[in-house]
Amino acid sequence: MEYRIRRQPTTYDVTLTTRAGRVSATVTNVHPYGARIKFDPGELDLFSTVVIDFHGVSHAANVMWVHRHEIGVRFTKPLPVETVAMIARKIGGASRERLVRDLATVRAPNQIHTELLEQIDVI
Repeated sequence: MEYRIRRQPTTYDVTLTTRAGRVSATVTNVHPYGARIKFDPGELDLFSTVVIDFHGVSHAANVMWVHRHEIGVRFTKPLPVETVAMIARKIGGASRERLVRDLATVRAPNQIHTELLEQIDVI
């Protein structure tokens, strides 16, 4: 069993809305609970809220870390597995079935994780 969900590598262009405005960015890895995003964060504060637009579908997230030209975010609500699979497939990443299998192997899931597994009929 794993202790964290495997991140799915990708290069997926998004629009990121911060308190400073809208900027173009690239998601470099993703999983249902968060993502790594490459862009110039400027004066972005830890734990501030950003909105990520995945080509018309927006998701709010909290900034968990900032390092040079990258940030790590945690989504305020988990992304649907289908959305993660769509983003990961951009460069031939995981299928929906692989993501479901990865989610099912995470040790000691929390309440949100359990709800996500129920949504995709794993438990």
